[in-house]
Amino acid sequence: MAKYTTFVALLFCLLLIAATNSHSSIYILKNSAAEVNSLPLYDLYHSTTLPSKQNHVDPNANPKGDEKQKIKDLDPRIALVGPNGAGKSTLLKLMKGDLLPTDGMVKRHNHLKIAQYYQHLAEKLDMDMSALQYMMREYPGNEEEEMRAAIGRFSLTGKAQVMAMKNLSDGQRRRVIFVWLAYRQPHMLLLDEPTNHLDIETIDSLAEALNEWNGGMVLVSHDFRLINQVAHEIWICENQVVTRREGDIMDFKKHLKKRAGLRG
Repeated sequence: MAKYTTFVALLFCLLLIAATNSHSSIYILKNSAAEVNSLPLYDLYHSTTLPSKQNHVDPNANPKGDEKQKIKDLDPRIALVGPNGAGKSTLLKLMKGDLLPTDGMVKRHNHLKIAQYYQHLAEKLDMDMSALQYMMREYPGNEEEEMRAAIGRFSLTGKAQVMAMKNLSDGQRRRVIFVWLAYRQPHMLLLDEPTNHLDIETIDSLAEALNEWNGGMVLVSHDFRLINQVAHEIWICENQVVTRREGDIMDFKKHLKKRAGLRG
């Protein structure tokens, strides 16, 4: 816990996360002691008044202008990368509410729903049940046709919906987890190193499931293969600074190689 609170104390990063009926917003706020550069803002058809004593980090915002601001109409598909111990998981824990900041505050809209994907969610599955049976049990009162359609949106169709999950591949079982998460209708999905101990085929299945995901996503990962398939934006967490990087993850990989060569 100490390393998390130390990071928060050094970063002085305040998060305000809000949601409309089916969409999410992320606001990154800071005080004068922090350096948090170029973090994007997300929203759909929503305006808000920011706290008057905080500085808005939107690079296009006028700091002397009206505090009410129309936010960009975007859905976040973010990969958060950086060295071990830089605080990537801390940001996820702040967003989800698992950690409290040592300075400032975290505010969430009352209707915001955040889900987190863990590898151990597979342990929830009853391997003797089919995906269809499992979803009907988890969400009773729904029509079978509706549930089949929900499962099919994650590329589980035909026999894969009705065979025992013990006979599905690991990648297919992970799709069932995404069906289960998606049916809860969260606005934002958080993933912290989801590819540990996975083979390439399963990683690709995970990427396909993420690309079927309809909401926002913040991914912490060292797996450039996964990031390249699912992320639209790259945030770098390093040296107590969180920075949005232009370009994709492969550009960042080239940057790392070049920097390592210069230092070598």
